[in-house]
Amino acid sequence: MSGVFPSSTVPTARRPAIPLRSGSRSLSWRIVSLTTCLVAGLAAAALADPPAVAGVEPELVLLLRGMAVLEAGLALTAVALAYRRFGRPVSTRAGEGVVVGVSSPVAASALIWFLSFIAAAAIAFHVGALRLLVLAWREGRPAMRLFFRRSRA
Repeated sequence: MSGVFPSSTVPTARRPAIPLRSGSRSLSWRIVSLTTCLVAGLAAAALADPPAVAGVEPELVLLLRGMAVLEAGLALTAVALAYRRFGRPVSTRAGEGVVVGVSSPVAASALIWFLSFIAAAAIAFHVGALRLLVLAWREGRPAMRLFFRRSRA
């Protein structure tokens, strides 16, 4: 069977993972991304106005907090995808765009949880999500293969 495929095109079951070195740019983008998300969430919690909850109907509080949980789930998914994307080389401009696009939904979900600045938080969430979609679209098809690999049987 060695004559069927040239040695460079032999299908493999799995590609080896790229090792992360401390000096690697992908590791630094990962650290920047996670740190920015943590700071954005903590800053949003610090800016929140807790007495705002006292004057709101309980049903509305339940609805908005449920929405905040869903948005936090979407934000965590975006963080996980960005973390995986930073495992490959990325330009500085795209890296900065992903970091901003990922951190704004994190801050927005924290603000909505505390029922503070709801309109601004909704705008920040959707602008961040739109930024991530545009960045993924601009990178083109090769970048999408990083997220959606076909398994080879």
